[in-house]
Amino acid sequence: MTHHLKVFYGAAIQGAAERNKRAHINLNIIETIKSCGFAVISEHTTGLDFNDTANKLEDAIGPLPPVGKERTVFIRNKMIQFVESDISAAVFEVSTPSLGTGIEIAHAYLRPRLGLPTIPVIALYQNKFWPNKLSAMINGITEEKTPHFNLIEYDTPDDIPRLLKPVIYRLNESAPDSKKTSGRITARKCNYCGHHEVGVTTDTGEYVSLKPGMGVTII
Repeated sequence: MTHHLKVFYGAAIQGAAERNKRAHINLNIIETIKSCGFAVISEHTTGLDFNDTANKLEDAIGPLPPVGKERTVFIRNKMIQFVESDISAAVFEVSTPSLGTGIEIAHAYLRPRLGLPTIPVIALYQNKFWPNKLSAMINGITEEKTPHFNLIEYDTPDDIPRLLKPVIYRLNESAPDSKKTSGRITARKCNYCGHHEVGVTTDTGEYVSLKPGMGVTII
């Protein structure tokens, strides 16, 4: 069930020693989000160098001003507009410290204070990647005070789809435009972890897995 809803994705660019060293991680995360039925607003974090990043930014936000202060202000304002727009979630890779990413995260999880709808905020951190470990300003966000914040720790990039997909799928299932599904209870082998899961095969032949928190009507 695809809803074509939007997700903002952010990660370190300026703070990365070389952009191409983490671009594949960002691409992995973005492709995982898209595989769950969501659109990602901008994919500029997959840029391999300055020009590639600029081209991907232009794909998302239109023509950029000339290099300089005007461009910096323009990009900064656009990113904040995206975080505060009508999005379903904001996802961040936080293994590399980044002032810009930190500001985007703050705008995302403080949306309620701005009078904006609360959205899930998901941060991914690669264990042991950064020698000084994850910043307390991220690691110190608690579920009690900020229940819409999710921290996902992973060991290798190969872990990302397995850990991130269940979280993203829950967003899809709780989307406001989700439609009621009717069909027959069935079971199949999970595509991601291999266990057998229970779901519904709809009247059109689509399989929808049952997850905790889903509402069902049995007739």
